[in-house]
Parts: sequence; C-alpha cells; structure tokens
Amino acid sequence: MEEMTNFQESKAFQENEVFDNWNNLKKDIHTNKNRIHFRQGEIWFVSIGQNIGYEVYGKGENFLRPVIIFRKINKNTFMALPLTSKIKDDKFHCIVEFKDKQNSAILTQVKTIDAKRLAYKTGNLDKNVFEKLEKSFVEFYDLTPLARGGYTHQDDEQRVNKEILPNNIENVNEIVQG
Repeated sequence: MEEMTNFQESKAFQENEVFDNWNNLKKDIHTNKNRIHFRQGEIWFVSIGQNIGYEVYGKGENFLRPVIIFRKINKNTFMALPLTSKIKDDKFHCIVEFKDKQNSAILTQVKTIDAKRLAYKTGNLDKNVFEKLEKSFVEFYDLTPLARGGYTHQDDEQRVNKEILPNNIENVNEIVQG
C-alpha cells in the first residue's frame, strides 16, 4: 500500500513539473511580439500546452501539436482543429490526407488560438480535403438539434465543484454578483 502511495505522489510531482514547465513557456509566448501571417487550411505546429483531463495537449519541450487552421477570425486569432496520427473514422473525427499520410482531425477539440502560439507551418490541406473537413464539422455540430433532445433545461439544484470554489461560497450567484 505504501508503495502505491509513493508511486501516486511521484506521478503527481511529475505532472506538476510538466505544468510548471508549460506555465514558464506560456509566459515567454505571451511576451512574444512576433505575429506570423497564417491562412485558413494551413497546417501548423502550435504550442498548445499541457491541458487538463481529456483535452488535447502538446508534446516535447515546446508542447507542440499539429493543427489545421480551420477559420481565421482576425490577424491575431483563429479556430484550430487539432490533429492526431491515430486514425479514427467516427463522428468525432475526420480523416484528412496530407503529404501522403493520413491523420484524424479531432472535431470535438476545436479551439481558439492566438497567433503567438504558432511555431512552424508544415503545409496546406488540399481544397477537396478542406471541404470534406468543413462538411464533417458542420455535420458533427448538428448531431444534437433541439428536436432530438440536444438541449435540456431544468430548474434543478445548483451544481458546484467544491474542489475549485472557496469553501465559504454557498451560492455561485454570490460570485457573479460580487
């Protein structure tokens, strides 16, 4: 039992160290004044970071992950779809071919990203592949329209994550109004 506790403590320490490394890099990225020009349909490696739970994360010392620039919002930000080398052919992913290799765009992990996170461009999606991706994206986000129970409204009890909020907060509305 003690051995398991030591393992868990060691793992927690390693995870905290990864978060610390990411936070230090994120501070450097934040102060970066360079703005790199980007276009819709390009594939870039971005410093996506170390994230929580099942959120996608980057790898290596710069926490990099390839993403497709799905929509340019303005010269500073864009909507990105992260890529994975694991081929998944389901409603949550769209297989894209790029440089004679297949990857899966993770439709559920769409993220707004600042151009400061751009590391390097690796290429462009073919127009037909990008159009297929757009179609998959639209289909995915239309999976749960109101008619099929996609929205539920219930005047039920308030739910609070006590691990995040201070102990003295009994009602979330106190935070919003305060």
